[in-house]
Amino acid sequence: MMLGMAGSGKTTLTYSYAKWLKDNDFNIAIVNLDPGVERLPYVPDFDIRSMFTIKDVMIKYNLGSNGALIKSMELIEENLNQILSMKPFINDEDYDLILIDTPGQMEVFVFRPIGPRISLKLKSKDSVIGVYIVDGELVKNIHDVVMAWFMGLLLRLRLEIPVIPVLNKSDVAGSKRV
Repeated sequence: MMLGMAGSGKTTLTYSYAKWLKDNDFNIAIVNLDPGVERLPYVPDFDIRSMFTIKDVMIKYNLGSNGALIKSMELIEENLNQILSMKPFINDEDYDLILIDTPGQMEVFVFRPIGPRISLKLKSKDSVIGVYIVDGELVKNIHDVVMAWFMGLLLRLRLEIPVIPVLNKSDVAGSKRV
């Protein structure tokens, strides 16, 4: 599961990692769980937008964008058994890896019931690892590093899965390193 704050590069890293895996003869599937994304650089094997989008939820429930994102996570939770009975989840043995691109706002996924529930369901079938993507532009001093480390630890505790922190965008973060 690709996890991270909005704009940290989850979707781009999912695309790049998937391309690398495919180039190295891995059989992979990609899952998009972000109902708010408008364009993806990859073709997902399962796309939550086939069920609903943020715009659909905004209109149907008369909500703003943040309320619609929260409602979307509730809808994913309500339909989780149906989602996990679809390809690629139902045929997960056909894949070496399934990459799950989570919603742009990590807090609505992780700190609401949906994130832990998904990780629990997936763990009952196979191994699950979280990749916590830290935006390199936001790590400017030791306090930022400690905060990122604590967030990774919090993700591990909340989702009850191993979490690997990844510093992304280091090429644009500047030459000063902490």
